[in-house]
Amino acid sequence: MKKLKGWKLAAFALMFVLMLAGTVRLIAWAGDTTEEGFKPEQIEVDYINETVTVRVVDRSVYPTVDLDQIDYMVYYTDKYNKDLSKWDVCEVREREYIDESGATKKEAVAVFDISWINDSKTVRLYLCGNQKYTKVVAVDIVWEENFKVDFTGTLLATDITQAEEWQEVYEDYPNFTEDTGYFIFYLEEDGRDNYYMNLENIMWRKGEDGVWREFSELDLKELNIRGVKLQFRIKADNGITDAEGNTVSMARASSTAKYSVSKLSSAPQVVVNADTMTLAIKNGMEFSFKWGPEKDDWLMIPEYSKKFGEDLVDGVDFVNLDYRDAEYEEIYTNERVSDLMVQQVLRAYLKEKGVSDFVMNSSMDYDTLYNKYKDYLTFTEEKDGIILYVREIGTEKDAASKVAEVIIPCAKGGTLATPNADALSFTYGESKTNTGGILVTNKTATETDPGVKYQVAILTPDHPDYAKLTVEPKDTENIDISDLKWTSIKPGKTMKFANKKVPKGSFFLYRIAGEDGNLPSTYLVSGEIKYDALTYAGIAEDKKNSGETLTAVFSTNLTKEQVSFKWQVCDDPKNADANWTDIGGATAETFVLTNTQAGKYVRVVITGPDRNPIASDYVGPIKATEAPADQNQNQNQQ
Repeated sequence: MKKLKGWKLAAFALMFVLMLAGTVRLIAWAGDTTEEGFKPEQIEVDYINETVTVRVVDRSVYPTVDLDQIDYMVYYTDKYNKDLSKWDVCEVREREYIDESGATKKEAVAVFDISWINDSKTVRLYLCGNQKYTKVVAVDIVWEENFKVDFTGTLLATDITQAEEWQEVYEDYPNFTEDTGYFIFYLEEDGRDNYYMNLENIMWRKGEDGVWREFSELDLKELNIRGVKLQFRIKADNGITDAEGNTVSMARASSTAKYSVSKLSSAPQVVVNADTMTLAIKNGMEFSFKWGPEKDDWLMIPEYSKKFGEDLVDGVDFVNLDYRDAEYEEIYTNERVSDLMVQQVLRAYLKEKGVSDFVMNSSMDYDTLYNKYKDYLTFTEEKDGIILYVREIGTEKDAASKVAEVIIPCAKGGTLATPNADALSFTYGESKTNTGGILVTNKTATETDPGVKYQVAILTPDHPDYAKLTVEPKDTENIDISDLKWTSIKPGKTMKFANKKVPKGSFFLYRIAGEDGNLPSTYLVSGEIKYDALTYAGIAEDKKNSGETLTAVFSTNLTKEQVSFKWQVCDDPKNADANWTDIGGATAETFVLTNTQAGKYVRVVITGPDRNPIASDYVGPIKATEAPADQNQNQNQQ
């Protein structure tokens, strides 16, 4: 800009003139009485376009003027100095205006930009001319508000106190959903942050140099894929003119509020176990089978859920699990609400859609599913799978993640071969207190046959159809297995099930696992789990001298009357071909060592009600004493 050098200012006395309803304050310095300053009506502050216009000729004195008739320049600065060479200069130019009669006239004006002014404080500008208006005047560009912005992935976040009001506000802005997240605005007034909900009065831009745009034009669907830095401010207002011709309610644009929108987090990894028909949906996720714009298309899984407050599936509370309840502690502390059964998730979703009779079991192929539920579920084009949409839930600070499309494989129809009743063995784990659980072994693998994968499920006494297995003849074909959790066991492998997972009176259901798009086979039912079998055999004392007494011990779930004892002797138990021999007449709970066993080893074999004998660890070698070798023989008779 041009600078004027060598021009000196006279001394000025301070005088204040209020202009434009307090938003623009005009201040004049009086010097020589022959000098004149710009009058308030000659200065126009345009907050919307961020300019100041100075009419260098007073219309009341000169209603029209030709630019050639004047020789003015206007000087301005925000740092007052008597040396005008340090001021910025704006040349005068001509513009047209309409007078009161409607006639078009010309006037001389100087226009300069004020967008550079700091928007977080009031700034004073000083003006003067180089001809008639040499008196310095000052214009205050007043800072209006401290504007702030925050972001939330859900309007139901706990720290938003007026959630319903914000929901109503954003109903007029379809670009914002829980897929994108929402901006929450505040104005600081009297030291307090108050919500600012007049979104139509907010503008935004990308970065420091972007173009300011209407809030309705902001679309986060594209922006937060990559992440973006945004700025917001409340629009400027040039005010309205009252009946007396005064401009009122003017307002400078607010301070700029900044927010960096993070790019969407990656879609969650969700694994479908086609064998057990379970999904690895965990805390912090939500799902849908018919993804659409409606918020209630998504159902929550975790205790973090804030959308729903009721059970989605009878007996399974997907929502607001606080783990304080002992029952839920037992069910969920270890599993963490993960690996949910497809049946549960489907039933939860369909129940929310008003379908309450959904049941899926091994007798229902997916053609039936498609024909019955195609209006509620999304199937692949080949109808060989159901599409499940899963994403991480939006939080107080982040939008929901990208969406994962998970294919739940559909059966092609038909089932595999009928399971073999002898394919699995069910035994009690070794334990003194009968707490060794249940061991289930898949015995189908042989030297010539790789075997078949089986699945087992536990039907406990609290199952609605439990009574069908406790009466003769057992009704094994009409049990609702839709909510049972199936566990796969590979050929040659053994799975252990803890006692608390298999309470007394339970039954195991087992079947051949589904493969190659086929449904699992029909199931068979094991015998009742009674915990009445022998699970441990041992010797209480580690005694090795002839004449000392050994005592047999066994699992505490049985009494002495329910078991039988057989003491045995062996020359070398460490030999792979060791031959244990029954000791004649030694069938009591206790056994007295004799010189006959000197140099040998002794153990006890105990048999319980299940006729499954268990041998104890051995003691020895036995040491002889001076007593006759068979002195205590009669003490070992039962």
